[in-house]
Amino acid sequence: MKTTSFSRRFIHVLALSCLFTQVGCGSQSDSLAEVDPDSIPENVNYRDHVGPRINYYCTSCHNPDGMLGSAGGWDLSSYDNVVNGFDRILSVIQEQWMPPGSSRKPSPRDEAILERWQELGFPEDSVTP
Repeated sequence: MKTTSFSRRFIHVLALSCLFTQVGCGSQSDSLAEVDPDSIPENVNYRDHVGPRINYYCTSCHNPDGMLGSAGGWDLSSYDNVVNGFDRILSVIQEQWMPPGSSRKPSPRDEAILERWQELGFPEDSVTP
Protein backbone atom coordinates (compact mmCIF):
# COMPACT_ATOMS: atom_id res chain seq x y z
CA MET A 1 0.00 0.00 0.00
CA LYS A 2 1.45 3.34 -1.08
CA THR A 3 1.33 6.09 1.56
CA THR A 4 0.76 9.67 0.43
CA SER A 5 2.46 12.66 2.00
CA PHE A 6 -0.85 13.70 3.59
CA SER A 7 -1.33 10.20 5.03
CA ARG A 8 2.17 10.21 6.50
CA ARG A 9 1.57 13.63 8.08
CA PHE A 10 -1.80 12.51 9.43
CA ILE A 11 -0.27 9.38 10.97
CA HIS A 12 2.54 11.49 12.43
CA VAL A 13 0.07 13.96 13.97
CA LEU A 14 -2.05 11.12 15.31
CA ALA A 15 1.01 9.55 16.92
CA LEU A 16 2.04 12.87 18.47
CA SER A 17 -1.49 13.44 19.71
CA CYS A 18 -1.44 10.05 21.41
CA LEU A 19 1.94 10.84 22.93
CA PHE A 20 0.78 14.19 24.29
CA THR A 21 -2.36 12.72 25.78
CA GLN A 22 -0.24 10.16 27.61
CA VAL A 23 1.62 12.98 29.37
CA GLY A 24 -1.42 13.49 31.57
CA CYS A 25 -3.34 16.67 31.12
CA GLY A 26 -6.83 15.84 32.33
CA SER A 27 -9.95 17.77 31.56
CA GLN A 28 -10.91 21.15 32.88
CA SER A 29 -13.94 20.96 35.15
CA ASP A 30 -13.99 24.59 36.29
CA SER A 31 -16.50 26.88 34.68
CA LEU A 32 -15.89 30.46 33.67
CA ALA A 33 -18.11 31.58 36.54
CA GLU A 34 -15.69 29.96 39.00
CA VAL A 35 -12.66 31.92 37.79
CA ASP A 36 -11.45 34.43 40.36
CA PRO A 37 -11.57 37.80 38.58
CA ASP A 38 -8.58 38.95 40.63
CA SER A 39 -6.49 36.19 39.02
CA ILE A 40 -6.90 37.80 35.58
CA PRO A 41 -4.26 40.42 34.75
CA GLU A 42 -5.69 43.92 34.61
CA ASN A 43 -3.87 44.96 31.42
CA VAL A 44 -4.01 41.87 29.22
CA ASN A 45 -2.06 42.19 25.99
CA TYR A 46 -1.01 39.95 23.12
CA ARG A 47 2.73 39.90 23.79
CA ASP A 48 2.58 38.91 27.44
CA HIS A 49 -0.68 37.00 27.81
CA VAL A 50 -2.52 36.01 24.64
CA GLY A 51 0.35 35.20 22.27
CA PRO A 52 1.95 32.67 24.62
CA ARG A 53 -1.41 30.91 25.05
CA ILE A 54 -2.06 30.83 21.30
CA ASN A 55 1.46 29.47 20.77
CA TYR A 56 0.96 26.79 23.42
CA TYR A 57 -2.47 25.58 22.32
CA CYS A 58 -2.71 26.45 18.63
CA THR A 59 0.32 27.23 16.51
CA SER A 60 1.84 23.77 16.38
CA CYS A 61 -0.90 23.06 13.81
CA HIS A 62 -2.14 26.50 12.79
CA ASN A 63 0.85 28.17 11.17
CA PRO A 64 2.46 27.89 7.73
CA ASP A 65 5.68 26.43 9.13
CA GLY A 66 3.97 23.87 11.35
CA MET A 67 3.60 20.17 10.88
CA LEU A 68 0.23 20.56 9.13
CA GLY A 69 0.78 23.97 7.60
CA SER A 70 -2.13 26.25 8.37
CA ALA A 71 -4.51 23.47 9.40
CA GLY A 72 -8.10 24.19 8.51
CA GLY A 73 -7.01 27.38 6.76
CA TRP A 74 -6.08 28.96 10.09
CA ASP A 75 -2.76 30.73 10.38
CA LEU A 76 -2.50 31.88 14.00
CA SER A 77 1.18 32.76 13.87
CA SER A 78 0.73 36.54 14.02
CA TYR A 79 -1.06 39.16 16.08
CA ASP A 80 -3.15 40.33 13.10
CA ASN A 81 -4.30 36.81 12.26
CA VAL A 82 -5.30 36.14 15.87
CA VAL A 83 -7.26 39.40 16.08
CA ASN A 84 -8.96 38.72 12.72
CA GLY A 85 -9.91 35.20 13.78
CA PHE A 86 -10.70 36.02 17.38
CA ASP A 87 -14.43 35.22 17.35
CA ARG A 88 -13.75 31.82 15.79
CA ILE A 89 -10.89 31.13 18.22
CA LEU A 90 -13.02 32.01 21.23
CA SER A 91 -15.87 29.87 19.91
CA VAL A 92 -13.77 26.72 19.51
CA ILE A 93 -12.26 27.28 22.95
CA GLN A 94 -15.68 27.71 24.54
CA GLU A 95 -16.97 24.59 22.79
CA GLN A 96 -13.78 22.67 23.71
CA TRP A 97 -13.24 21.66 20.07
CA MET A 98 -9.58 22.55 20.03
CA PRO A 99 -6.99 21.34 20.52
CA PRO A 100 -8.39 18.09 19.15
CA GLY A 101 -8.98 14.84 20.94
CA SER A 102 -7.94 14.54 24.53
CA SER A 103 -5.17 17.12 24.24
CA ARG A 104 -5.06 19.67 27.02
CA LYS A 105 -7.70 22.34 26.44
CA PRO A 106 -7.49 26.00 27.44
CA SER A 107 -8.78 26.48 30.97
CA PRO A 108 -11.65 28.76 31.99
CA ARG A 109 -8.95 31.18 33.21
CA ASP A 110 -7.38 31.17 29.73
CA GLU A 111 -10.80 31.92 28.27
CA ALA A 112 -11.32 34.77 30.77
CA ILE A 113 -7.94 36.24 29.77
CA LEU A 114 -8.96 36.17 26.10
CA GLU A 115 -12.26 37.84 26.92
CA ARG A 116 -10.49 40.56 28.94
CA TRP A 117 -8.16 41.12 25.96
CA GLN A 118 -11.18 41.59 23.72
CA GLU A 119 -12.77 44.03 26.21
CA LEU A 120 -9.58 46.10 26.18
CA GLY A 121 -9.61 46.34 22.38
CA PHE A 122 -6.93 43.73 21.59
CA PRO A 123 -3.80 45.60 22.77
CA GLU A 124 -0.68 44.19 21.15
CA ASP A 125 1.77 45.26 23.82
CA SER A 126 1.65 46.47 27.39
CA VAL A 127 0.40 49.99 27.87
CA THR A 128 2.17 52.19 30.38
CA PRO A 129 -0.13 54.53 32.27
